[in-house]
Amino acid sequence: MRHAATIVPALVLALSAFVFSPCARAADELNESDKALVAQAMPTKAIEFASHWFSLVAAGDYAAAYAATTSDFQKDNPLEKWIESEREFATKAGKLLGQAPMSSGMSELNPKGAPPGAYFTVYFSAKFENSDRCCEGIRIRLENDGGLHVSAYQRTYAGKGAVQTLRELQQEYTGARFPTERITKEEMDGYYAEISMLANWHGFAKDNTYVIRDEEGDASYIFTVPGHPAHPAVIKLRQMVVQGISGVGKTGHFAGDEAAYRSWFASVAPERATARPILVLVDAIPSDAVIFYRQIDVKLPPEKIKDMSDVEIEQGLAELMSSTLMPFAKEHDTQFICLLAAKGEDARGFAIPGSEAKLMLSMKNPAFVAVFYKGGRIETSPVAFSTGKPGSGRSVISMSLKNMAAPSDTPLSLWVYFNLARIQSAAAKAGSSEVFLATSGTGKTVPVTIPGMKEPLQVFENDSELKASWYADPDKPNTWQ
Repeated sequence: MRHAATIVPALVLALSAFVFSPCARAADELNESDKALVAQAMPTKAIEFASHWFSLVAAGDYAAAYAATTSDFQKDNPLEKWIESEREFATKAGKLLGQAPMSSGMSELNPKGAPPGAYFTVYFSAKFENSDRCCEGIRIRLENDGGLHVSAYQRTYAGKGAVQTLRELQQEYTGARFPTERITKEEMDGYYAEISMLANWHGFAKDNTYVIRDEEGDASYIFTVPGHPAHPAVIKLRQMVVQGISGVGKTGHFAGDEAAYRSWFASVAPERATARPILVLVDAIPSDAVIFYRQIDVKLPPEKIKDMSDVEIEQGLAELMSSTLMPFAKEHDTQFICLLAAKGEDARGFAIPGSEAKLMLSMKNPAFVAVFYKGGRIETSPVAFSTGKPGSGRSVISMSLKNMAAPSDTPLSLWVYFNLARIQSAAAKAGSSEVFLATSGTGKTVPVTIPGMKEPLQVFENDSELKASWYADPDKPNTWQ
């Protein structure tokens, strides 16, 4: 739904919200590339399936749960032994009291160590009768018939009082979890699982890190993610008071390159101990963003803008950021504020607080949209969108998405932005710097502002279909990992 509100003079905003699960054509018609894109675009369906599967296990309906697993899972876990281990866990943990997804998950094609296919991994936070917390991870495979099956899962279980014990242990020292800075990868994985149980909030940051905040322990944990030069490594920042003097204790561990870790450790500022990352992107969106987001349309009347100086306009934009957009992002726990404008041919650039790039606004139609994404990452190499067509003689990957699941009152722009983040990720993994967009459908068209495009993309109101194509780098055969 849309709601109009006046925020500052000459800035009129409309608010809309949407969470949905997109659809595509039948899975038996999909090639390998399409399967991976479908997996990226189906987090809601996958999370619902995973939650239902865990509920079957919790209810003791082991036969039904086992039937929903892959053949390779069943080969590694014979039915009788699997049921025996699940009953042992049920006796220890007790009744399932509640469960919620911790993240929207991650999509992969042909991950290492697993049979070929399109996979979706998601993590849940669960609470059992005899536990403080339990972290459950499940990997789901998209089969050729379009069905979903569990290919692997794991639990990190904390019994009654374990979380409090962890916090007490964390309070005993400045933060060094291990006696030496260098640890093994297995110890790093265990440390991450341990700290995940203490999380009050978490999110990706722009420097290829994942931040976990423990409010009760007054500490922040910054874990590297693949692509970071120091990966795998972690830095803990904790607010401390020693002999009446307040400060931030900083410790860390690494299981990768020591020189890269030392450099990264020295660069991390103490202010990150309490900072929740909210990044402002201008004319760009994150990749692999989760399905929760918001959109705000901002319109600046041309008749008022023409009499305003650049300084006055920038002051108004700064006020909008501080009074509306940034508080809105904090309230809804989003990590990205993306400002997108169709700049046309007569654009002027305006500085935006928190961004190095200027917002280019058309003076004939000075408007932009603020899209809020939760989670995701920034591509190191930008991907350019256009409405052109791929050239001949090169390998091209194409994908089509139909808007068949969105409620009738949902703005089409949100459906586009939802899928755009995943299309961008897929193209970047394939080594492409260009994405070509095309739309089809019936009825009237709705203009949707796209990063980097001078004019909006025209999306049909009825039977909407979005097609994206990009070049495949021949030197990157495993483009989806």
